[in-house]
Amino acid sequence: MGSKESSDGWQVISDTGTTMMIVPTDVYAQLAEAASAHADGKIDCDAKFDDLKLTIGGKVYTIPAKQLVLHEPNGECAFAVSGMDMGSGNPQWILGDPWLRSYCNIYGFQDKNIGFAEIIA
Repeated sequence: MGSKESSDGWQVISDTGTTMMIVPTDVYAQLAEAASAHADGKIDCDAKFDDLKLTIGGKVYTIPAKQLVLHEPNGECAFAVSGMDMGSGNPQWILGDPWLRSYCNIYGFQDKNIGFAEIIA
């Protein structure tokens, strides 16, 4: 879905309470264009676009494109990515449900770390 990187890196959290992935607005613009999302966030339910690949700690994680399409009760679909600039000191990315449908989060409380395991469906 294009390429965007930060030489400073980004602060990221995974959040079980967030339906979408929240990303910086400049990243969102690129992803929305690649997915042919409309200005209101709606997307064709049968949209075809590339999987989203994120590199975290040098490892590439793939979120299948189908996880980025939210099927709403009214029969319409929405792009499961939203743009927001949260300011310094806050996470720039929130990995919500599209991430959690793709990867199991494994928390190491003693070592204060987190790992991700791909969900095989």
